Amino acid sequence: MHDFDILRWLTGRSIVEVYARGSNNGDPGIGQAGDIDTGLVVVTLDDGTVGAVSATRYNGAGHDVRLELRGSLSSVMVGLDGRAAVRSAEADSALSTQPPYRTFAERFAAAYQAEMLALRSWSWAGAKIRVLLRILWRRHRLPTPLTCR
Repeated sequence: MHDFDILRWLTGRSIVEVYARGSNNGDPGIGQAGDIDTGLVVVTLDDGTVGAVSATRYNGAGHDVRLELRGSLSSVMVGLDGRAAVRSAEADSALSTQPPYRTFAERFAAAYQAEMLALRSWSWAGAKIRVLLRILWRRHRLPTPLTCR
């Protein structure tokens, strides 16, 4: 769902048409539950712009979350850093220079920490925010504990 939210937020447009396909070629339990492990969605926005959203539950290279924007003037990618779980087919390319992110929590640890610190700074909420932070921290199993006082 967040992929579609971000598309609307970035473009300021509404999605008016959707075509989706999915398959399950991995864990049989996912298919038995009626779910997919790989999906592709083609969307049309209200101004005729088309976009594609793809997702997979498995990436042996690591946790990969990226956003690519392509247009007639340029191409921009968000999420392509030294730990991106992608590699180039060209031998002399050095896309990823560090070990890839292995999990969602590892990939977004800094964002969660910043979010929680911002919440914590809202003094008007006091104890309720501290309790919420502890619950969120445990739920997401983030790698570094946050001290809440």
